[in-house]
Amino acid sequence: RVHAPQQRLARLAGRGAGRVALGAFDETVTPIEDWDFALRLAARTAIAFVDAPLVHQRFSPDSITRLTARRTASRARLVEKNLALFARHPHRLSHQYYILASEARRAGDLPAARRWLARAVGLRPASPRLWATALYVGALSVTPARPASSR
Repeated sequence: RVHAPQQRLARLAGRGAGRVALGAFDETVTPIEDWDFALRLAARTAIAFVDAPLVHQRFSPDSITRLTARRTASRARLVEKNLALFARHPHRLSHQYYILASEARRAGDLPAARRWLARAVGLRPASPRLWATALYVGALSVTPARPASSR
């Protein structure tokens, strides 16, 4: 299965030989290199997630996880890098495209948001949520920005 990045490596169990054969973390997808590693491991061997809190995670204000542009670029790279795996799960691939569209919209990159949404809708054309988001992003594209003083 294709798991979401919330399935952190801290809860992952696998055989040591499988981990060694995969090599190091891919630093081109920082801060989600643990998710990339888990996907590569899952492609080669059976894995299991321990359903128990094993770590306490905290984020500082300057945490790499909070760097939205970097996280978005890493997610896009991870999805493209694992496209064959994601393609076997169109619903999850569509969801990743939706997340990328949402992040692009929040960053103010409406053309990128529209491109990611088009991919998501192409995979799940019957999804009301995707169509509603596409309409919203489309409306943002034609609505003039309000001056900061009127907000």
